[in-house]
Amino acid sequence: MVIRAVIFDMDGVIVDSEPYSMQALLEILQEYGIQPTVEDLQRSFGRRVRDDFARYFQQYGATADVGEAIARKHARYYRLAAGHLRAFPGVMLLIARLRRCGYRLGLASSGDHTKIAFGLNALGLDGVFDLVVSGDDVTQGKPDPEIYRTVARRLAVHPAECVVIEDAPAGVQAAKSAGMHCIAITNTVPPAQLQGADLIVDSLEDDLSPLLPR
Repeated sequence: MVIRAVIFDMDGVIVDSEPYSMQALLEILQEYGIQPTVEDLQRSFGRRVRDDFARYFQQYGATADVGEAIARKHARYYRLAAGHLRAFPGVMLLIARLRRCGYRLGLASSGDHTKIAFGLNALGLDGVFDLVVSGDDVTQGKPDPEIYRTVARRLAVHPAECVVIEDAPAGVQAAKSAGMHCIAITNTVPPAQLQGADLIVDSLEDDLSPLLPR
């Protein structure tokens, strides 16, 4: 097996942003009279915000404008997260090592380009990735494999030559459906929800050598 590219999800893998994103989502949903269950919120991980709000509004019978709700959620997230975003342990060292070893680096996030740029800038990672693909660049969000197939195609690598690093069930499913190898990290959900991955770790400081030789 020859691995030529490593593709990172962002929220919950690179940057510890999910607490702020989920708080913003919960607060905005409550303003529309929606009280999501724990199971509802878990299904939100890894999904595009517009798909997520459309699901909530349909499920709970809300008739408000989805675009307005999304704008309010984004604004709330930026206020909550500003000055607080941090990289997960091991991320910076791993990215630096992968670059030294000559891997192509991709970023495939369900977030839009503004949210991605906000996170990368906060961590000083501007320009680090060879390619960034957002949820707005594809017609189908995770768990559909389109975003990962798009990254592979634009990086000119075969899917089987890619390792994806994910934290959510939807992302793991998308990576495996794209024909890629997948490392899942338990930053967001417990290991039992990530069983489709080829390797499950608690931290990117753990041994990744089964898929990414040192």
